[in-house]
Amino acid sequence: MVDDPSVDPGWPRQAALLWTLLPFTGFGMTRIVVGDGLMSLRQLFLKFASLGVWVGVVILLFVRPGGPLTRGWITAEVVVGIGAVIGVVVLRNVRRLDCTSARTLGGSYRARVLTSLPAAMAPLTFGFLFSILAECRWIYVIGMAFAAVAFALAAPSAGDLRRTQARLDADGCTRSVIAAVRTP
Repeated sequence: MVDDPSVDPGWPRQAALLWTLLPFTGFGMTRIVVGDGLMSLRQLFLKFASLGVWVGVVILLFVRPGGPLTRGWITAEVVVGIGAVIGVVVLRNVRRLDCTSARTLGGSYRARVLTSLPAAMAPLTFGFLFSILAECRWIYVIGMAFAAVAFALAAPSAGDLRRTQARLDADGCTRSVIAAVRTP
């Protein structure tokens, strides 16, 4: 862990990353156990993002290959995917961060990331549903592509933290968003 709370510790690595990506292993991700709120937020984000891969495995196991790829199902998935990407962008830009204290700043940043996750999950959820109903694996793959874009936009990445800090600085907030989010 990095000693300076205003320095980004990066994404989980090695055992922490493996633990995060395995299903049904959520206990070790709490801020209290991890000791770093930003690392914990990133682990939670990765847990949600990795669900798409695990659901894809279920699709491979239970949906027969070679189902007809019909235009109606593709159109429905594309509409959901575009809606999800737009939803993440809107949620990330509409939700203002509260800079009254470090605690409220960290909480409002976490809330902004976490409220973007359901929108990013929508293409996976509907892709799963449409794949089962249409008996076609490819619909889920289309959903995964849209979900990847939505998750990239929703991620608490270093670039997002820099852009958020620049926006806070322009608004006159002198607090560090990284330090605020890292505080357990």
